[in-house]
Amino acid sequence: MKNSFTLPALAIAGMMVCGLAHAVDGTVNFTGAILDTACTVSPAAVPVNMGTLTSAGFSGVGATPGFTEFAITLTACPATLTTAEVIFSGTADPADATVLGLTAGANTASGVGIALFEADSTTRVNLGSASAAQPITTAGGTLSFIAKYIQTATPIVEGDANATATFILQYR
Repeated sequence: MKNSFTLPALAIAGMMVCGLAHAVDGTVNFTGAILDTACTVSPAAVPVNMGTLTSAGFSGVGATPGFTEFAITLTACPATLTTAEVIFSGTADPADATVLGLTAGANTASGVGIALFEADSTTRVNLGSASAAQPITTAGGTLSFIAKYIQTATPIVEGDANATATFILQYR
């Protein structure tokens, strides 16, 4: 009887000692700033007309026929800010979480989302990720982007293809 109690007690004591081992592998340095004001976004809601495409214009998952340029205009920026990045968010497409899903409605298309790109039209800006830094001045700046419908599933079902994104500006 004595051995059956001693073995579990030693095992528990050994696990407790193992949990006490610590090692320092690095450090985390936090930097930042608190601003009195930030740039003004003008207008606060940016309209982007994606136009009308036919489902025949899509050739398969990943296809992006056509594009629409849009810009976020900043004014009255503090002198300490020199660049701005944009982080877009919104409802993700059910088949591809990196692109905007379409706003649900009675006549909503499916198999399509909206992909966001840098102004070069090839570098993707995934939802939740920062865009490339773009220069700004005290007068402000224009942050340019491209939006493209992207096929995310097969088949494509025709209908309304609207979406809404929100964005956060990250300054440097």
